[in-house]
Amino acid sequence: MFVSKTKKSVTALGLGLTLMLAGATASVAVEAESEWKIRPGNIPVTVTVTNIDPAATGNDPVYVSIQTREEFRSLRGGGGVASTAKTGSMSATFYVDGPGDYAVSVWHDRDGDARFSMSEDYTVVLDSYGASGNAPTDDMPTFDDVKFTVPNMGTDLTVEMINPS
Repeated sequence: MFVSKTKKSVTALGLGLTLMLAGATASVAVEAESEWKIRPGNIPVTVTVTNIDPAATGNDPVYVSIQTREEFRSLRGGGGVASTAKTGSMSATFYVDGPGDYAVSVWHDRDGDARFSMSEDYTVVLDSYGASGNAPTDDMPTFDDVKFTVPNMGTDLTVEMINPS
């Protein structure tokens, strides 16, 4: 999900997906604009996103991407979008097609503009974000920084959001 800074903002990645959010199933459809597809897997990966910005307006989506090393920081991979953030925490189960190493990136579009918002000089991130693993706070993460291993039976992981002021 984290891509290079070639524009003042990065366009939101969308797809249709049924998400399990806070115990309720919500079907969310968003116009697909890239190569993002629902991964046709059968190994569950449950992602719990914590520390969601308390200033969430209820009209601000949360995007989750799950990518392999080859897909990392591109517009390919799997994942989904919840059209409305839930202050505090949210959970969703996604599926991958095989065991192995993956990375999760999460983006909370706090202003609902469908763009990863940054300052004019790209020095300040304006939307909330998070990643699996140990992402550095002062640089773009590498796949090795944020990878986690999915075994045959699936896994659960927690991603804590970083909320810029």
